[in-house]
Amino acid sequence: MKHFRMIISLLTALCLLFGAVGIVFAADEPDPEDPYVTEEDGCYLLGDINLDGKTSAADARTALRNAVDLEELDEEEALRADLNKDGKVTAADARLILRLAVELDPLPDHTPVEIEAKEPTCTEDGVTAGVTCKVCKRTLSGGEAIPALGHDLVETEEKPASWTKNYVEPGKKCQRCDYEEAGKEHEHSSKLYLTVEDANAEAAKAGIDKLIKAEADADKATVTILADGLWENIELTEGYFDGFIGSLKKAAKHFLTRDDVVVFDGQTVLKDGRVQNTALKKMLFSVGAGFFYKIANLGEDGVYGVYPVKVNDEEIELTVRMEGSEQNVAKIRSFANTIAEHISAEISEEGELIIDVIAPDQLRNYLTDKLNGRDFNDMNVGAGLAYLATLGVENVFGSQTSAVNKLAAFVCKMNPFVNKVLTKTDVKVGLANGESVALLNDKAFKPATEDYKGMMAAAVSMASDDVRALTVGDFENAGGVYTIPLHLTVDLSANEALASGVIYETVTVRLHLFD
Repeated sequence: MKHFRMIISLLTALCLLFGAVGIVFAADEPDPEDPYVTEEDGCYLLGDINLDGKTSAADARTALRNAVDLEELDEEEALRADLNKDGKVTAADARLILRLAVELDPLPDHTPVEIEAKEPTCTEDGVTAGVTCKVCKRTLSGGEAIPALGHDLVETEEKPASWTKNYVEPGKKCQRCDYEEAGKEHEHSSKLYLTVEDANAEAAKAGIDKLIKAEADADKATVTILADGLWENIELTEGYFDGFIGSLKKAAKHFLTRDDVVVFDGQTVLKDGRVQNTALKKMLFSVGAGFFYKIANLGEDGVYGVYPVKVNDEEIELTVRMEGSEQNVAKIRSFANTIAEHISAEISEEGELIIDVIAPDQLRNYLTDKLNGRDFNDMNVGAGLAYLATLGVENVFGSQTSAVNKLAAFVCKMNPFVNKVLTKTDVKVGLANGESVALLNDKAFKPATEDYKGMMAAAVSMASDDVRALTVGDFENAGGVYTIPLHLTVDLSANEALASGVIYETVTVRLHLFD
């Protein structure tokens, strides 16, 4: 009898089961990470043994098979199948599952949770306030999505080119968030780069590009002395210099009108577009004092020096170097060594330029022999200058004949440019008694030949009659060092690019003859 009742019960359940097999109850996907929620906790999909998101006849069949020992459930599956919570899975649970599947019984009540309203941003959706069920995650009211706003873009200002920074076109920036679209940067549009390019173009026209070249990139600039072109003595005519100097004036006027330029040892050489004369002099000779010495002692990389330059507080690193064939570099080093041994310059504590000229041993010996006991201080300057002009370079610099002649030839070829400077220069020579006489007459510097003798002859011809009439004793002498103050007046008032007016300077030459 007992087995008969079990069979009848099973058949009844099966009839109910298979009769409702096509009717299912769909529900939202449960959160598989949540633990099983009991009936008292709300609307979790009770009876969803296989966790397919719905309580269906398939779940009722599984529960029934477990009840008759045809299928074994694990602990979690048994909890989901035990709808009446009697601690076991029976045909009664299968029946309840089936009733839920065909919607004869309602799910337990939802557990409501408020949805906090969220404003949309440029890139993220927002949501309206509402209510959701914390168990089944269904939205019970509100909770509607608000589409993202998108960026509210406005045009940003362009970034003008500065000395070290390129020009940047206007970009775009969102008024609501930090999103920004950078403007296009124009490569090589900085003032530094454009100035170098303009100078190179003019140098090419004048042939000076064979002597020097300049490069700039971002905050670095390099000036290279081309040894091959320099030693070959490129012909530099007056027209070339006019064009080159003229273009430099235009570039200075265009780019430096209101810029401040601080160089090397902190000298402000340009302020509000006007050259600061004393600072310029200090800057030139703080570098120039060791010019030939540095060239004579260049390292393998050919770097002469690396200097900091500041334009409107933008820092630029300027590198000066030399390159060329090994043969010509060696010649120029030899030449520079000769000059470095006999000429140097420094700035005194008072800011005056002092140039020391050291006579070569050959010249000292030659003069001593020719004087033959005469008092050198009584020698007439005019006669002495004429006498020096007759000397060959071999009597002065010995084995350095080629290097010195090279210097003389180079100065001769530059004579149009030298004349342009001299015509604007009034030079007085200071004497030991406090008087001063004119150094130059009105003759142009036009040497007959491009060598040492020719250059000396031209220099003698330019000396004024006042200087010729002096004796060596008219100059201050201390131990064979003759100190000659040169008082220079240079009129640059016509230079509209530099607008420097008249420069008054004193340059002291110390001639070391017998010290």
